[in-house]
Amino acid sequence: ELPRQSGPEVRLQSLRAPSALHEGEGFDLALNVESNVATSADVQLFADGQLIALENVNIQPGHNRFAFPMLAGAQGFSSYQARLVPQKDTLAQNNRLDAFSLIEGPLQVLVVAEKEIEARPLVEALSAAGLRPQLVSPRQLPASALTISQYAAVVLVNVPAPSFSPTQLELLQVYVRDLGNGLVVIGGPESYGAGGYFQTPLEETLPVEMTLKDRERLPGMSMFMVIDKSGSMESSGTQGMGGPRKIELAKEAVYRAVDLLAVWDRVGVVSFDNAARWVVNPTPVVDVQRIKDQVGTLRAGGGTDILAGLQAAADAMKKENSRVKHIVLLTDGGANPAGIPELVDELVANDVSVSVVAIGDDAAPFLKDLAERGKGRFHLARDAGTIPQIFAQEAALATRAYIIEEETTPKLSAASPILQGLAALPKLYGYIATSPKATAQTALVSARNDPLLAQWQYGLGRSVAWTSDAWARWAKDWVIWEGFPRFWGQAVRWTIVEGASGKLEVQAAPDWEKGVMRLSVEALDAAGNTLNNLDMRGSLLSPGLA
Repeated sequence: ELPRQSGPEVRLQSLRAPSALHEGEGFDLALNVESNVATSADVQLFADGQLIALENVNIQPGHNRFAFPMLAGAQGFSSYQARLVPQKDTLAQNNRLDAFSLIEGPLQVLVVAEKEIEARPLVEALSAAGLRPQLVSPRQLPASALTISQYAAVVLVNVPAPSFSPTQLELLQVYVRDLGNGLVVIGGPESYGAGGYFQTPLEETLPVEMTLKDRERLPGMSMFMVIDKSGSMESSGTQGMGGPRKIELAKEAVYRAVDLLAVWDRVGVVSFDNAARWVVNPTPVVDVQRIKDQVGTLRAGGGTDILAGLQAAADAMKKENSRVKHIVLLTDGGANPAGIPELVDELVANDVSVSVVAIGDDAAPFLKDLAERGKGRFHLARDAGTIPQIFAQEAALATRAYIIEEETTPKLSAASPILQGLAALPKLYGYIATSPKATAQTALVSARNDPLLAQWQYGLGRSVAWTSDAWARWAKDWVIWEGFPRFWGQAVRWTIVEGASGKLEVQAAPDWEKGVMRLSVEALDAAGNTLNNLDMRGSLLSPGLA
């Protein structure tokens, strides 16, 4: 400590800046000051010789730490200098220090959205935060690990799982878990549980689960699945040769939906070819394995009589007393529509909704009209490999419990670097209900204590879940908030781990008593863990040569 008898003395102990930054990246310039007297001081901060900040601070006897938020400038080597002008001081020689950072070009971020309008505010915010976003549709998501790895992070904006092929979903998981990259998923009415993420690689990668732990919130539902088992369902349903048969994917879809239902829900499965046959008679979802075993007996063969299958489900639904009654029709062919629209109208009149999943482009055009008449949803599955996600999406959407549309003020649940430098957060007007995983960090929650912002380390990479949206539907107060670019910039940057070889943090601090400069080097691996017992070699350059 500074001796008091030498008179009032204030000195800069250290000035710290990250050794490596990217253009536009936010960081703190950390200043440590030692003093033997209480006084005030002006702090002058310079970047590359230009005065960028002038602050007045109060200094107490002992050690003082100050942090000044900064933005990294243009690509290249950047120098920072702090000058201290205290009210009370003896020696001016120890009131100036320098720090240096190597600034690299902007990080490339891939933004994936089906509706460009929903992603536009986010793209603008990421650009303002010094990132380089590229907006693509789900179909344009790179198909290889080599291609997608040119991006430091991927951001999904309200994209339902069926919009991706099974291969694309697996690639996103590999991109984070094995290649050490970042993933941010932004919500909306077609995301998370409402987007069919249940039991997909996407759910495994995210810090939240699609099921609700507080399942008492879910209304009782009767869900009947009407499955086409005609001969055409025996063919391969995935893109390319030799994929799973459509009838096997239909079984997997039923399994996925049953797993998402609660024990007080009721399920029924009726198949049809030339006639209808009950595979699973309407029953509570108690013995899930027995239900799956019964579904496993399905075999393809015969014609396509959609009316027979729907009529069987409609007759049984008349006996159901659940609050929510929903039918999902799965077919891959065209059939005579005679009588079917009228039956769907009758179902709707009795508070039964009908959704339709059509496999392939050969499905009859009238099927889309059926879903509209049935107050349900129409899904065209060009790749039958997506129908398990579609059925999970239907099971979640039919309950109407996963989409929460109400005003809520985000509550801080845990400290997070994503929220650094952000004060009061604006209100939100909706989100998708999820459950946090055990090892995830939930930073923000809703008034119902549902996760709004969650993050975690997943394998070598990181992922962030934001369960509200990023545009005017649910986040209308956010998109006009001055902190919007900083929030999303920090959210994306948190997921970015600096390369598989890790990074070095080099800091210099003077030892004024001994008249030497001490260098400290911290080596981090890709997961952010400290590396020990390394042999280091480096070159020391004067500021003029750097």
